[in-house]
Amino acid sequence: MKSSPKSNKRIFFTFLLLMTLLFSIAQVSAQDDGGDDYGDEYGDDYGDDYGDDYGDDYGDDYGDDYGDDYGEYGDYGDYGGFEDFDDFGDFVEGGNAGGESVEATFPINGTDLEGSPTEQQQQLWDAFTRIIPADRLQQISKLEVFNDPETSGYVYQDENDPTKFVLGLNVAELDNPNELTRTIIHEYAHILTLNPEQVNGTLASGGSGTCSTLQLDEGCAGADSYINQFNSQFWANSTGTTANQFVTEYAATNIAEDMSESFTAFVLQARPTGNTVADQKINFFYNFPELVQLRNQIRANMANTSGG
Repeated sequence: MKSSPKSNKRIFFTFLLLMTLLFSIAQVSAQDDGGDDYGDEYGDDYGDDYGDDYGDDYGDDYGDDYGDDYGEYGDYGDYGGFEDFDDFGDFVEGGNAGGESVEATFPINGTDLEGSPTEQQQQLWDAFTRIIPADRLQQISKLEVFNDPETSGYVYQDENDPTKFVLGLNVAELDNPNELTRTIIHEYAHILTLNPEQVNGTLASGGSGTCSTLQLDEGCAGADSYINQFNSQFWANSTGTTANQFVTEYAATNIAEDMSESFTAFVLQARPTGNTVADQKINFFYNFPELVQLRNQIRANMANTSGG
């Protein structure tokens, strides 16, 4: 007997309804079998394998490898042991241009060298401006480029404008970027700590007037100056002037070099966790938020330079 069209339609819709119910049951079963496991394998376990462990392998360790050790900065990773700076303790600085063979002198205009520097001379200045923040460059009036195997760099007050400094950099250090970086930070530390906001040049050594704080060749240190506070803590009572209480041998030369070498370590090195006098000298700079900010700026500039 033939079925009617209405009967056929009823059977067809009944079949569709049955298939829809079966499909829904299969979906629920799949969520039970795969949903919790997915949550376990990639949710909670993701939190374990890539969350907490990420914090361990890439978070805390990142802090160690690139955070704290970033203080030792990639190629500067062994700075604390001075492996990348084999000559760090042998750093030699010129008092001024007198003993060095100056190839050329360039006035500084903002961030630019005036005149016609060679490619290497321009590279030397570019290395400085890539590391030291641009708003700090106004304290430099001239760049002197020299080539002397016995001298890494120097700064001295400009005779025509004692509020500014002449910077001397060794073109030969272009062949040793690590050494050039260290020299740049060391020499800038002198500018940072001996500029007229820190030291009264009208009471220069040998001049008239009386200095009641710390007398330097550049003048009389202000009572709240970085170098006077450094002196009170480490030099005034000879608490940090024995041979094993300096970050480098060169730092023992005088208080200005001690401060510059300690500042260089402050920038390039992870914060010390020990309590030696040398550690205390590095940690001294962490007492000044503006210097911590400057450290961060310099390190960020170094990272950008490395990445570029």
